[in-house]
Amino acid sequence: MSTQVGPFLLEVMIGEGATSQVWRARREGTGELVALKLLRAEQRGRLGSLPMHEVEAVARLDHPGIVWVHDFGNDPAAGPWIALELLSGGSLKPKLPLSSWTSFADLARTLLETLGHAHARGVLHCDVKPGNVLLSTPEDGRPGMRLVDFGVAAVGHRRGPRAGSAKYAAPEQLSQANAAPTGLGPWTDLYGLGALLWHAATGAPPSVREEFSAPFPTPPGLESWLRGLLATQPAARPANAARALTAFLGLGVPRDAARPAIPTFSEESDTAAARTHPRLAPSSARLLAYRPVPMVGREPEQRALLDWLTRDGPALAEISGAEGIGKSALVGWFVTACRERDLAWVAHVELQSSRPLAEAMRNLGAPDLQVGPEQDCLPTLIRWAVQADRPVCVVIDPADREGEVTRLIQRFTGVRNLRVLVTRGPRPIDPGRGRALVSRVPDPRMTMRLGPVEGLRLARALRVEGSFAARIAAESAGNPGVAVAILRELVASGRVEFGRRGYTLPADFDLALPAGLANSARNHVSGLPVPPRLVVAAVLGTTVDRSWWESVCARLGLAPQPTEEAWYPWMRHTEQALVFDQPGVRAALLDAATPEWTQAIAVAAVETTADSSERAPLHAEWMARAGRRAEAVPLLVAASERLRDVRPDEAWRLLELASMGDEPPSLEIAVSRLLLLGNAGDLEAALAMQAPPGPELLQEDWRYLQAQLLCISGYPRRALEELRLLRPTSNRLAAKARMAIEAGDHVEARHWLANGDPNHLRHWVEMGVLALIERDDEAWQKAIAPITGVSARHVFERGLLDVVGRAVIRREDVSAHVDHWLVEANALNVQHWRLVLCAAALLSAVLHQPDQVLRRLEDASLAVSISNARLCLARDLFYDAAEHTTGARRDALLALAETQAPLEG
Repeated sequence: MSTQVGPFLLEVMIGEGATSQVWRARREGTGELVALKLLRAEQRGRLGSLPMHEVEAVARLDHPGIVWVHDFGNDPAAGPWIALELLSGGSLKPKLPLSSWTSFADLARTLLETLGHAHARGVLHCDVKPGNVLLSTPEDGRPGMRLVDFGVAAVGHRRGPRAGSAKYAAPEQLSQANAAPTGLGPWTDLYGLGALLWHAATGAPPSVREEFSAPFPTPPGLESWLRGLLATQPAARPANAARALTAFLGLGVPRDAARPAIPTFSEESDTAAARTHPRLAPSSARLLAYRPVPMVGREPEQRALLDWLTRDGPALAEISGAEGIGKSALVGWFVTACRERDLAWVAHVELQSSRPLAEAMRNLGAPDLQVGPEQDCLPTLIRWAVQADRPVCVVIDPADREGEVTRLIQRFTGVRNLRVLVTRGPRPIDPGRGRALVSRVPDPRMTMRLGPVEGLRLARALRVEGSFAARIAAESAGNPGVAVAILRELVASGRVEFGRRGYTLPADFDLALPAGLANSARNHVSGLPVPPRLVVAAVLGTTVDRSWWESVCARLGLAPQPTEEAWYPWMRHTEQALVFDQPGVRAALLDAATPEWTQAIAVAAVETTADSSERAPLHAEWMARAGRRAEAVPLLVAASERLRDVRPDEAWRLLELASMGDEPPSLEIAVSRLLLLGNAGDLEAALAMQAPPGPELLQEDWRYLQAQLLCISGYPRRALEELRLLRPTSNRLAAKARMAIEAGDHVEARHWLANGDPNHLRHWVEMGVLALIERDDEAWQKAIAPITGVSARHVFERGLLDVVGRAVIRREDVSAHVDHWLVEANALNVQHWRLVLCAAALLSAVLHQPDQVLRRLEDASLAVSISNARLCLARDLFYDAAEHTTGARRDALLALAETQAPLEG
C-alpha cells in the first residue's frame, strides 16, 4: 500500500481493530495532523459502506465531546478513508477503574451531554464502550474527551452494517443485530453508557462484575441510578440523556470528595498550555453536503416558538415563507431544542412516507409508546398525548399536502397537551371553516412568515471567507437556500477550496443563481400577467422601500393594477417594503425589463432620491446606473464608508460599482477595500494590497491600518513590530498599547499608555481593557470616567467596559444590562466587542443563572463563528467561566477560549 492516501501522508499506525486501521497522517502542503481511518483489505467488500456511514453521522454533529471529521475519500489502492481529529491521549479503557469521584462525575456528565446532542440530531451511537472514548493531551487541537467510531450508528432510521460490542450492548440491540433498528432509541445508548460507567466505577462491565463496589466515595443513590440505566426493558430506563443527566446531578456530591478548581477527567489542569485552536472544525469542501445548514438571524422566531410551546395560547403554529428561506431549518432547530432540552415529545410527520404517523411515533423517542398499523396510529397517538408527562408537539414539514394536513389538524382539535407546528408556502392552510383549535383563545393559530436574513452573517456562518462572503451575500439576498445552493454548485464544479478559515473562491469568478433554483421559482409565476410596477420593483433591488417604489412608479406614470395581487404570494410585501425572497421570481420579472425601460427606471430612481439624506446610498448607486459615473464615484465611496460597520456586504457592492475595474483605484476606494477585506477576514488579501501612490504620510497611514488588522486577526507581535517603524502619534501609541495587551506584555502596554495622550479617548479605552484583564477595580473605574461619549462608538465602549467590569471584577449579575449593549454592538457592527459581551454574559450566567448557560453558550459560539477577531479579554472571560463549570460545557468553554489565542508563537 502506498504511503500516501488522498492528500495525506501516512506516518505511523496508532490503532487496529477487526475491521479497520487508524494511522497518524499529515496533510500534504499544510502539515495538518489527522487520524486517518482505513478499512482492512479483507473487509472492503463486506463493509465498504461503513466509512461513508460514519461521515454522514459525524458531519451532522458539532459538540466538544464528539470527534471532528476533517475529510474523506476513496483511494484506488487503500480504499475508502476518513480523516478524523487526532487525539493522542489514548482510550479510556486502560484508565479504568477510575480513582476519584471527580473523574467519574466528569466522565458521566460529559458523555450524557454528548449523547444528548447526538440523539437530538437523529444519531444513535450504538457502540458506547470505553475503547470508543478517546482522551486529548495538551498537544492536541482542543481539550477534553471525545466519543469516536460512529461506524455502526443509527442515523434516522438506518443503522450501520454491524452490531455493537456484546459486553456493553443493550438487550434490544443484540436481539436485532441483523434487523432494522425499530426498537432502538436514546435508551439504547444509555444502556451502553450505564455499562461503561459501571466499568469505570468497579473495574469491569456488569456482565462480568454484578456487585457494585467503587474505589472512591460515591453518593448513596449512584448504584440505583446505574441499575436504572441497565434495566432490561427499555421503558424502565430514562427516556433520554437529559432526564438521565438531571437524575445524576440530583445525586449530589459525596461529602469527602474534593473538587479541584478546574475539574478535568485527568484531574490535572491543562488550560495553562497556550495552544492555538481553529476557529471552527477544519474540513474539506466535500463535507458541505453532509453538514446541516446553520441557523442564523432567527433569534426572535426561535424565542417565539419556545414561548408558544411552553405557554397558554394557540395550539396551532404556522411557519410560512419563500422557497429556501429556512422554514425547514427553523423547524429542525425547534425539534432538536425540544429533544435536547427535554421540553416536549416531538412527532415529526413526513407525509411523503408510506407510514407517516407510524414513523413519527417511532421518532418521538418514547420507549413506552406502542406503534401498530398505520390506521391505528392516530387514535393511539391522541390517547398517549393526553397522558404524556410533557407537551406533545406534532411537526408537519413540509406541509405540501393541504388536504392531509387539514385532516390531521382537525383531528387534533381540542386535545389536551397536544400542539401542531406546520410549515407552508406563501398560501395559508385552512384548518376548517369557523373551527377554533382552542376555544378560549380568539386567534386559532400563531403565524410567522420568514424573511431574508443578514446576507454577510449567513455567508460567514456557512464558513465562506474573505471577499467571497460578500459576493455570496449579495447574490443570495439573505435567502439561506440560495446561498447554500450557490455554494454547493461551486463545490461540485471544483471551483471552491477549503482554506485556513473557510471556503475560498477566485476573485474573478462570476457567481450566478443556480439554474435549477431559478427555474423552480419561475414555475410559480409562469403564465401570470407581468405588472409593470412590479418590474420596476425588481429592477430597484431585492428589498425595496415601499414609499420609494411608489414614488418611482408615480414619476413613471404607472398606476396600481389588479394583476399585482397574483404575484404577492410569491414575494414578501408589507407596508414598509417589497422583498423578493425567491430570487427566481425576481428574475422572471427582470426578463420583462428592456434596456430602455431599465434606463428610464434608473433616471426616475435618481430623481426620487436626490433630496433625501437617508437615501444617499441609493442616490449614488442609481446615479452610476443612469450613466453619470463621474458624479457618482465620490458619492458611492462616501456611502460605502457609512455602511462599512453596519452593512459591509452592501458597502462592498457599492465599492465594486464605484471602481468598475479601475486600476490603480483611488485612495478612498483603496482604503475602503482594505478595511472591508479586514472585516471579512481575508487578511492575506488585505496585507497584499499596496497603498496608492502618494506622500510618505499616506504610506504610513496605510501601514498603520494593516497593523491594526494584523493585531485583531491574531498577530499582535507582528503588528507591534510594524507599528514601531512608524512615527508616533496619539492614536498610534494607544494602538501600540492594545497590541502589547493582546501579546500579553503588560509592562510594554503600560509604557505606551504612560507616553500617550490622556485627552485621546482611545487612550482610556485601552486603559480600561488592561484594568479588566488585571482585575484592577480602581484602574477600571478611573478609565471609564473620562470617556464622555462624544460619539455613538464611545458611548458603546464606555458601556462595554462598565458591564464587563461588573461581571468580571465585581461578579455582579449583568443579565439586565448586557442584552442592551449587545443590541448596540449589532447596530454598530463591532463584532469583536460583541464577542467580549457574549463572553461576559456567559460568565454571568455560569455564576448567577445556570438555566441561561446553554442559551449564552450558543450566543457566544455564534459570536466566535462570525468574527475573525482574537481577543485576550474574551479568552480571559471564557477561561474564567470554565473554572466554574464541568463536563462537556467546560470543554466547550475551553475550546471557545482557545479560539481567541494568538496565531503566532
